[in-house]
Amino acid sequence: EKYEDILMFLFPKKTTFTVEKLKNSFYTQEKEITELIQLFIDEVFIPNEGMEGRYTISNKWRIYAYLLKAGKMVEEGTIKYDLGISDKDLYLATEKAIGQGLLRKKEVRDRMVYGVK
Repeated sequence: EKYEDILMFLFPKKTTFTVEKLKNSFYTQEKEITELIQLFIDEVFIPNEGMEGRYTISNKWRIYAYLLKAGKMVEEGTIKYDLGISDKDLYLATEKAIGQGLLRKKEVRDRMVYGVK
């Protein structure tokens, strides 16, 4: 709850972010942003090598947040369009999330739909 506003800003639309931009957007202490990043480092927020303070958000968690917010099963084409994600990245991220018990999938009229478990 302490970081809900920042998380809602990042998920699911952002693919990358910088600590500096977050600090400026939320007029918050860099310490709080650093605490948030450290909670989810490497699993959700992946440091960009050679670019200190810049992070990539895991596709798995972007998709999870998107589906959680949708509150229903969503067709794969809609997910790809809304998140700007490739077929390959969608497949890899959803299969990983399904394997970890985060998502479920179902085939409907020759298309896959996904939802949160």
